[in-house]
Amino acid sequence: MEIISVHASSCGEGKSSVKLNMTLQEKISNILEDTKKHEKPWTLKVVRRMFASTAIEQLEDGDEEDWKKPISILFIGEEGIDAGGLSREFFSLLFKATKVFEGNTFSVDPQLLDSKRYRLIGKAVGKAIISGHPGPRCLNQHVTRYILQGLEPDFSKVKTNEICRADAVKAITDIEEATNETISEVFNEHISLLDATGYSKVLTFEKKEEAIRTLKAYYLLYRPMASINQFIEGLKIHGLFEILQQHPDEAASFFSERSFPSADEVQAFFIPVFSKIEEEKAEEEIIIYNWGKCLKNIEKGRISTPWLSLDTDQEEVVQLNIGHLLQALLGCPNLTPYLSSGLIKFDHESFDLPRINTCAPSITFSRIKQIQNYTAFQEAVLNVVVGAYGFGSA
Repeated sequence: MEIISVHASSCGEGKSSVKLNMTLQEKISNILEDTKKHEKPWTLKVVRRMFASTAIEQLEDGDEEDWKKPISILFIGEEGIDAGGLSREFFSLLFKATKVFEGNTFSVDPQLLDSKRYRLIGKAVGKAIISGHPGPRCLNQHVTRYILQGLEPDFSKVKTNEICRADAVKAITDIEEATNETISEVFNEHISLLDATGYSKVLTFEKKEEAIRTLKAYYLLYRPMASINQFIEGLKIHGLFEILQQHPDEAASFFSERSFPSADEVQAFFIPVFSKIEEEKAEEEIIIYNWGKCLKNIEKGRISTPWLSLDTDQEEVVQLNIGHLLQALLGCPNLTPYLSSGLIKFDHESFDLPRINTCAPSITFSRIKQIQNYTAFQEAVLNVVVGAYGFGSA
């Protein structure tokens, strides 16, 4: 009995230690497993042509029990069963469509605050992270730091180009460049902006730095503070916010302004399934070479395409980036933590365009002989990317 007691005691300590040393992703995975204990998922049915309104309506319609379940997405009128890809696409489109985010911070809209929309999107971001989505990745690093750690930056070190508001940037630049002779004129020009920040002093040459700090602090963080705090309330879903706070450096990647994976990282992610027939394998190797070349050209911004924007009904030229490609292949513009790899397959019989499975995920190349030629290969990839739902959201 004495041996058993000692052994039980040490086992308990071991389990506690393991729990404390769990990674952020392991803790998030545990939350996901808890949601899967429900017999049925929460199915959100949305209309793509009316995505913003139907998505928000469906989310607002969810009760407390719904939010405890895993989410499943159905785009009405489209084929496809959600095994992860449709959920990733749903959240990617939601973060682009919502008016909660503005520039690299949060909007300030009394109606959205009154309807608790910032809280709703906070909950949606929480569900997205738990579901394996890489997050909105659109916020300034200082806003992200405040959300995760409650820390305000040294506003004197905040760069002017980190403020995504043209009138505030102009005011800051004009004050920086003002001389003793022009400071009064600059003050009169920007008095309304300074008043909005609560800066009530007469602007003098000696007080330039103080006024600049005030403008940066207000337009970067203090102005949207109510929106940010409401968003944080939403992030508390499933206890996620507390876990994110325990791993602030890792968690920042879900929120901070996006950086796409490299071409090499994407190529390493998608593993080719080569044929055992030597002739076919020889052709497949050339396609993989073309794939790597295409990825590098996208990464370096060498591929552009005309595209009719659904937002403006205007045709524009879009320079492809890695985010556009991943939006087509995964349903979101970045690699996700729950997917360790994807597959590249080859269909030597079909003459169709490449086939994409965003859930698995995989890409199946066909028209094998034609796309030995790089130009034909790039055109096939371009057609897939531009034709994919959600193009332009990256």
